[in-house]
Amino acid sequence: MQPRSSSEARRGVPASASAADVMRAYRARRQQARRGLLSRYRVLGFLNAGTYGRVYKAEDALSATPSARPGVYAIKKFKLDREDDTTLFRGISQSAIREMALNRELAHENVCRLWEVLLEDNAVFLVYEFVDHDFLQIIHHYLTVLRTPMDGAMIKSLMWQLLNGIAYLHANGVMHRDLKPANILITARGVVKIGDLGLARVYADPLVSLYASDMIVVTIWYRAPELLLGARHYTPAIDLWAAGCIWGELMALRPMFKGEEVRMPPKSKTVPLQVCVARLTRSHQLNKIVDVLGLPDTERWPRVTAMPEYAAWVATRRSHNVPKSLYRWYVDRSGTSSGFDVFDQLLHYDPERRATAAQALRHPWFAEDPLPMTTEEICVCFDQARGAGRRFDDRDVAHGPAEYVVCAHTEIGVGLVSGGLLFLVLGIVLFFDATLLALGNVLFLAGIALLIGPQKTLLFFARPQKIRGTVCFFAGMALVFVRWTVLGMLVELIGFLNLFGDFFPVILSFLRQVPLVGPLLSAPGVRQVMDQLAGARRSAV
Repeated sequence: MQPRSSSEARRGVPASASAADVMRAYRARRQQARRGLLSRYRVLGFLNAGTYGRVYKAEDALSATPSARPGVYAIKKFKLDREDDTTLFRGISQSAIREMALNRELAHENVCRLWEVLLEDNAVFLVYEFVDHDFLQIIHHYLTVLRTPMDGAMIKSLMWQLLNGIAYLHANGVMHRDLKPANILITARGVVKIGDLGLARVYADPLVSLYASDMIVVTIWYRAPELLLGARHYTPAIDLWAAGCIWGELMALRPMFKGEEVRMPPKSKTVPLQVCVARLTRSHQLNKIVDVLGLPDTERWPRVTAMPEYAAWVATRRSHNVPKSLYRWYVDRSGTSSGFDVFDQLLHYDPERRATAAQALRHPWFAEDPLPMTTEEICVCFDQARGAGRRFDDRDVAHGPAEYVVCAHTEIGVGLVSGGLLFLVLGIVLFFDATLLALGNVLFLAGIALLIGPQKTLLFFARPQKIRGTVCFFAGMALVFVRWTVLGMLVELIGFLNLFGDFFPVILSFLRQVPLVGPLLSAPGVRQVMDQLAGARRSAV
């Protein structure tokens, strides 16, 4: 038997210790050395919530903060699985493992830094550097508060930093796979940081196709055409497509390709229906892209006809002659025109011809006058923006989930729509009273116009694919005004279902909150019928 070393004696391991005793002593020492989350950080409040967890703002609770670390952090807590009211401990999710593994290895000025990982009470906490804003908040501030376009030199700086961060990720074999304005952060000093690597993946020599294990990547508005056409394998070019979409959004202050994503109920197991809904979503998004870039052909994208979903998508297209109009989106307020070349290369249909981040950074446009703003100049612009309106640092502490900000005309619009629907229901209940029905129609239309704006209201009713619904809706209203109420309401109902059928579940939920109408819709028998109609309309979408 070997004599016991002095180090073992100091660690408190008994002379006749078994392997289990040694491990028990080791765990006790580790637990004693491990500091708890609340003893290390002081939580200041709630920041945001997402699919995988909640994010809190916190500061260092220790008096002696190392100079190399910031004093304020964003702590991401991953959600635990729940079944009914029972919390299930099934280990760490694949997304959390990826995010931890990648962030621990990455270190770049344009990538959000992970300081440490904590495990406490069977929950995983990721401690990130706190970043003040994100691109989505900046866009929203310029659109709704300043009501002015962003400076061209600022956009050039933001895009250069974003591409610089993407180039670093790709040089290290990492695809982000979920680039969008909400995931591109920017500090108060004007430094861009790429955040949220929950969907990121190492792509250097993958053992399986990157399509096989991850069916859905990239938010629909920023999803590359090869993904929409069902590519079995994709490349880092999907990140560059998303960067091009973000660039267009910075210039126009609105999304370039704002398609509609139809979501299935979370527990739905109707696989064929899910496939149909997914195809409908992809087809609608691809049509939005075609409206700007024109139809993809073999000259611009030689392999487009080999895409799995190409034949099915082409069969649903009504028009096959759509000219390219990307130049309408490019508004360079810095006074140069060569930037369109970079913009066009990032939004190339063919992923093999799409510019890489490194190629885009080498483009002469970034070296032309005016040069990209320095971070100090961006900081000055931020200060001026704060002085011109309310603050846009919405990433500051919020003590509850982010809420929709309702302005005066929106409140009036909600009231008019509610009143209009109430009068319509009362008019039908009171034996098709012409006065109540006419008043309900007027209030409903006025409320819609205030809610989404007169221009969007006209565009909504002028949609070519819904023209029959529009004709029936207004023809029914005309019949109601001339007191042919029963026939008018039947015709109007056909038009209403055609126009608003996709939103029927939302409308039903809203009506149940309206006084007098809510109890009627929640009555026994009526509720079951309305729920079945809502489910049928959702499935029809």
